[in-house]
Amino acid sequence: MKLAPLTKLVLAFSLSIWAFPLKTALALGILLGLQILFTVLLGALKRSIPGFTGILFGVGFIFVIQYFFGGGMNAAIITSLKMLTMTIPFIMLVAATPIQDLSAALVRQCRVAPEYAFLLTSV
Repeated sequence: MKLAPLTKLVLAFSLSIWAFPLKTALALGILLGLQILFTVLLGALKRSIPGFTGILFGVGFIFVIQYFFGGGMNAAIITSLKMLTMTIPFIMLVAATPIQDLSAALVRQCRVAPEYAFLLTSV
């Protein structure tokens, strides 16, 4: 699937924000499945795997902290899934879009100053 860089950015924000109101592991799991499906459709799964494995370490750490110091297994699972579903869209965005194209779209279409566009895409 071929999408414009700005469309991919809006898709990433939408998929990430969608995790906020979800409160069950099933709903978050379905959202995670949709995000992985979009990653496959964009042809970015292979390039996303290093980012996915990196974020899994962070999610595992959050799970352990939440489980031992927080509210039990259910809260740990939901917190971990929320973190995962909020970060995977941006990994997908970076893997599916050349950074130069994303910067150019921010400058031309969103009227972001070139310095800020560079700052946003270099992080």
